Parts: sequence; structure tokens; C-alpha cells
Amino acid sequence: PQRRDLRSGNLRDFATSARKIKNIRSLVAMVAFESPLDVDFDGAQFVGDNVAHGALGWVARDSSKPGRGRSDGQECWVLQSSPQAAADI
Repeated sequence: PQRRDLRSGNLRDFATSARKIKNIRSLVAMVAFESPLDVDFDGAQFVGDNVAHGALGWVARDSSKPGRGRSDGQECWVLQSSPQAAADI
């Protein structure tokens, strides 16, 4: 991978490119469970129109990220809607 020092970049070019980025709305929630969920994954992305996924686009076990463990035994998950579900609201 190519690495560059961002301080040497052209700020005008960056700003021009950044203005072209289209925002996509989503709904996000963080939920805490009193004890860890019995699942063997830390995240999942939902694609397609499967009604079983409801409005979900992805989920992630926030507590599994470095430095985000909890001393109270609770487990936190972040849930994000699909762009289409957010647009429908």
C-alpha cells in the first residue's frame, strides 16, 4: 500500500474531491445487553432484500473492539440501518 504524509497534500484538491462525496443517511443505535450474547461473530453485514433482516444494514459487537471492553459484564452492539430503510422514513 502507498503511504503519504497528509500534511504535504494539496488541500484544494482534497476539498474539491470531498465536496463530490454524496452522503447516505442511516439510522444508528447502540444497545447494551446485561450479559454477552451467545453468538460466534463480532459483526455482520446484511445485503439484499431479505425481509428477515428487516431494516438492518449491519451490526457490530462494540465491546469486542480494543479498549472498549466493559467491567460491568454488559455487552454493547451497534446496529445500523440499510440506506434504503433510512430513506423510507
